[in-house]
Amino acid sequence: MNSAPEKPSLPIWMLVALYAVMTAVTLYPLAVIEIPSFGDYLNHLARMYILTHYDHSNTFQIYYTIQWRAIPYLALEGIFLVLNLFLPIYSAGRVVLGLCVLLPVISVAMLHYAIHRRRSAVPLAAFLISYNHVLAWGFLNQLLTMCLAVMAFAGWIATRRWHRWARAGLFSALALILYFCHLVGFGMYGLMLVGYELGRTWQARGRPWRDIVGDWTAVAAQALVPLLLTIMVPLDRGYVTAVHTEYGGLISRVIALLSPVLVFGGPTDLLTFVVAAGILLALLALRFVRLAPLVWAPTLTVATLATAAPQLLQGTWGTSFRLPVLLAMLLLAGFSTTGRVNPVIRGVVLVPMLMIAAVHTLGLLPLLRTLDEDIATIRGLISIMPPGQRMLVAETLLDDQTVHHGPEFPTWHMNMVSVIDRETYNPLLFMAPSVIKASAAMPAPVPIGGHPITLYQLRQGLGRDAIDDHDDDGQGGQHYWFGWEAKYNYLLIEHFGAPLQDLPVNLKLVSSSTIANLYQIVKPDGR
Repeated sequence: MNSAPEKPSLPIWMLVALYAVMTAVTLYPLAVIEIPSFGDYLNHLARMYILTHYDHSNTFQIYYTIQWRAIPYLALEGIFLVLNLFLPIYSAGRVVLGLCVLLPVISVAMLHYAIHRRRSAVPLAAFLISYNHVLAWGFLNQLLTMCLAVMAFAGWIATRRWHRWARAGLFSALALILYFCHLVGFGMYGLMLVGYELGRTWQARGRPWRDIVGDWTAVAAQALVPLLLTIMVPLDRGYVTAVHTEYGGLISRVIALLSPVLVFGGPTDLLTFVVAAGILLALLALRFVRLAPLVWAPTLTVATLATAAPQLLQGTWGTSFRLPVLLAMLLLAGFSTTGRVNPVIRGVVLVPMLMIAAVHTLGLLPLLRTLDEDIATIRGLISIMPPGQRMLVAETLLDDQTVHHGPEFPTWHMNMVSVIDRETYNPLLFMAPSVIKASAAMPAPVPIGGHPITLYQLRQGLGRDAIDDHDDDGQGGQHYWFGWEAKYNYLLIEHFGAPLQDLPVNLKLVSSSTIANLYQIVKPDGR
């Protein structure tokens, strides 16, 4: 039975051409859309706009303060401080999104080469996961750091014959960078290292125990400084739904399974998963591919934790679908073709795989264009509002009369363009954990991000100044909308076609559209 390792792959010119074509296809949606809408993306972009324009904005200096500290979740801050030197904010945002869709491919290619020590067409399959569920929710810090963690893991494997302590010193510095980028991404790097070293320990077979202890000490040393920083520098509690843990039902497990290719839940997402999974199972059944022994242990470690990951972990939502994306990257990097694969078979597999990757990417365009039009509509609405205002955001509850475009989560943060375009104070801005804090001059309580309030909450909060500290808002914060008529100047209601009834009488319609209305909040003195 012929199961020899794969022969040298396609000619280098052909590989370069394929990567170039797929890169162009992958970036095309971001190139033709003015403002993409991916979950939390616009909220992060607004925060970066405040950070990069703070010194030149009197309004931002009134509403916010900047406090640099040795905390995680700073990947975007570092990138945008550089991009701000030569790009406007919306262009810089698209550059970052471009990195987010290309880095999964780059990191898989690096790890594949570190494992197999040969160039190959196999990492081209990573274009299938360029657009995934982590990106769909706009978890950019998480996605960027996850890819950097895979690259660092590739470096750890590639340098396995280096002197132990020189290697430990270099990767301790890289681990610290990962910690500052994103805490969960840093944890993923540690998870891969632990799995890898467990595999090496299991296969030790006569290695001196001092060498084994030394290897584990070199791994543990990488966590020393991040652990000390975690103890010494407290983190502000970010936006969460509730501080408890829920495993989630069947739907959450299906989402987790599909997450490497699931974006907005369109038909091309399901088609991509079915075709890609079918091709992989066929290749395994025919013994055309195999997983390198070097990555069996880390892959099994990540797979085990991904299966056990709850949907909600101590208030952090979405933990169930993050690890499966990492698992897909490990599998794609770990697989190689065997000697059974000839050029004809390689072409039969490669062509449909690249075609479905292109269909998956281009299938996002219709919804992204529609969401872009919605954002343009909101930008037109708020252009009437004077700069520097305090803007509250509300939404109608979705019902049969609501004309909503696609899933709900890509629209939650469209209103954050107000921060960029009009320098507003928007209570939905993510400020924890972050270097941006609300100014002491702002009315308490200050929210820490979240979704727009409902019209019921809007009516409930009218004229209520007292805050019940024992009754939070169900979104990780207090009722910041209590007494909203005295705290805010304008109200944006996102209705997406739903009828608006029984609105408070102190609202004066300023501009309207098919998806949202802007109201001026009339103060008691009539202003």
